[in-house]
Amino acid sequence: MRVDPYDTDRQIVFSRRAALTGGVASLLFAGVGFRLYQLQVVEHEAYQTKSRENQFNQRVVPPLRGEILDRFGEPLATNRKNFRILLVPEQTKSVEESLTALSRLIELPNDKRNKILNEAARKRSFIPIEVEDNLSWEDFARVNLEGPHLPGVQPNAGDTREYPLKDIAALVVGYVGPVTDRDLSREEEAERLLLRQPGFRIGQKGVEKTFETKLRGAAGSMTVEVNAHGRVIDERPHEGNDPVQGETAVLTIDAELQAVAMKELEGESGAAVVMDVKTGEVLVMASSPAFDPNDFNVGINAQKWRELNASPYKPLLNKPLSGTYPPGST
Repeated sequence: MRVDPYDTDRQIVFSRRAALTGGVASLLFAGVGFRLYQLQVVEHEAYQTKSRENQFNQRVVPPLRGEILDRFGEPLATNRKNFRILLVPEQTKSVEESLTALSRLIELPNDKRNKILNEAARKRSFIPIEVEDNLSWEDFARVNLEGPHLPGVQPNAGDTREYPLKDIAALVVGYVGPVTDRDLSREEEAERLLLRQPGFRIGQKGVEKTFETKLRGAAGSMTVEVNAHGRVIDERPHEGNDPVQGETAVLTIDAELQAVAMKELEGESGAAVVMDVKTGEVLVMASSPAFDPNDFNVGINAQKWRELNASPYKPLLNKPLSGTYPPGST
């Protein structure tokens, strides 16, 4: 039998290469197997904890603000539903990209966009930022429909302040406004987390400011379950830790008499006070002209603010309390 030495050498080289390739493959499989064992067995508890943290988030639940009523139970300040859009920076790779996608669905001016970007840079990434509020149902529904394609964006049906009598009792009741850094510095640490919630308002003038702590109420908490895209799929309030609505403030003011006094003062700069001579209760405290406190709640525009400040009739001044006049005949 004739044997070709060249073929024998080729077989030896092929066998060596096959053995080397098989060895490398075995090492790779061994490495993968070891890593899987490490992930699933050795580090199982650590990754399970991280998974739970990603799936469940703890949230503060703001309370409803207490109502303000007149002596007969007529609402002077109450609450209404507010369709709004929130953004959680930690749930999106880029806040700017999320805002760009959102601007295709609702109007988002550049100045508001820059304000949101600055707020996202200052705040902790897990705290939601209010992007827009007081949306129409059509805009709110459109954002909800596109929710899965908007990382970090959370449509939310919250509550906001409503002043049904508008300017009639504005300077008595006052109004609420956004929380400032100065407001935060005055609060205890436990209250600051509540005040940092998106869209939270506190009393700025009148009864709203004087009785702020009582009207504010107490926050609750809940566990929110989210999917891989950050979309909320379940909310679980903490038993025994529900939000507590603020106290109701009942004033001695008679809303009907207040409206009559404001009607008589219409078009003039003046004030009227009516008291019960037997009890000393104030039934009317009218100051004309006044303003609509709802404008301050939703965000008063610059032009209207300038007009209020420039008016010689001083609509922002509570004349019965702060006006100074020479004494006249009784």
